[in-house]
Amino acid sequence: MVGERLRILLVEDNPGDARLVKETIAEADGGRFEITHLVRCEEATQRLKEESFDVVLLDLSLPDSKGLETVARVNTVAPQVPIVIMTGLDDEEMAVAVAKMGAQDYLVKGHIDSRGLVRSLRYALERKRQELELAEKNTQLAKLSELKNQFLGMAAHDLRNPLTVIITCAGFLLEEAGASLPDEKKLEFIERIKANAEFMVNLINDLLDFTRIEAGQIELNLEPVELTELVAKNIEENRMLGAQKGIELKLVIEDDGVRVYADPARITQVLNNFLSNAFKFSAPGTKVSVRVGKENGGVRVAVKDQGQGIPADEMKKLFKPFQKTSVRSTAGERSTGLGLAICRQIIEAHKGFIGAESEPGKGSTFYFWLPVLG
Repeated sequence: MVGERLRILLVEDNPGDARLVKETIAEADGGRFEITHLVRCEEATQRLKEESFDVVLLDLSLPDSKGLETVARVNTVAPQVPIVIMTGLDDEEMAVAVAKMGAQDYLVKGHIDSRGLVRSLRYALERKRQELELAEKNTQLAKLSELKNQFLGMAAHDLRNPLTVIITCAGFLLEEAGASLPDEKKLEFIERIKANAEFMVNLINDLLDFTRIEAGQIELNLEPVELTELVAKNIEENRMLGAQKGIELKLVIEDDGVRVYADPARITQVLNNFLSNAFKFSAPGTKVSVRVGKENGGVRVAVKDQGQGIPADEMKKLFKPFQKTSVRSTAGERSTGLGLAICRQIIEAHKGFIGAESEPGKGSTFYFWLPVLG
């Protein structure tokens, strides 16, 4: 703020007082304040709608407005601009009242010198800035609290079903009837318990990850990364997973040696999510291809499947938390509904963007773009 040229809107109907204010400020501040002088409240509110001012220096008794009404009218049209009252009315109750309405200071004419006036204007600016920052933080906290409650409700709903399955299966195995079950049936119950427990762990991990990211606590260990090598390594690690479902995984490198500034673990997390989804929604005997190539000053990594595709009116759900489409996995695999939302946050934290293209019956392509190192 020091050294900046600040715009004051002086609203004062007394020509002598207005001249004195201008001279007082000029004397103390060496011309760093730019003063616009108006006489009527209506003129002031209209000007505040049209222009940006840093502070309003306001007389309470104007030809078209008196007392608290004057403060209310100015504050209504420009709530973000600090108001300093400068009046001839030495009234403590009025001073408290205008402060409750949002005025930053109450000065009595004739009782303040040039340095005091300039100091009051600067303090008003700083207090208003802090007030606006606090309001913004409170808004963010309210959103986070709402999000947390939303997550807790959804998590409770999504955890209830697998817990019920686990309790039911375990109970049946422990009952007398369980002892007479053939080994094959017992194994089936145990596999159900394991699959549901794994889903619950994944959901909890995704919830923790997403809430940390939403709270601005995402930590990236950024370093120069050769992206094509990272993708190729990831493909090899996922090839077995695709093969288990009879899906061929293919890698297409259009531009080799592309380097980005990234967190390798987080980019791997995004790739794993893309490939996991591609396998989940593809039928055996189909192909999933991963393409890496330069595009628009960056690099685009795209995972394309030959799955069912996604209806156009459901595409907007893809990167939002707990938003699932009507498309079902081909082998009963489950989703937490958070993976793509986490991927979006990770890629945006890398100053990139994420997206998807799909057509029912023709498969889907999920991609992300990152800036390349020069």
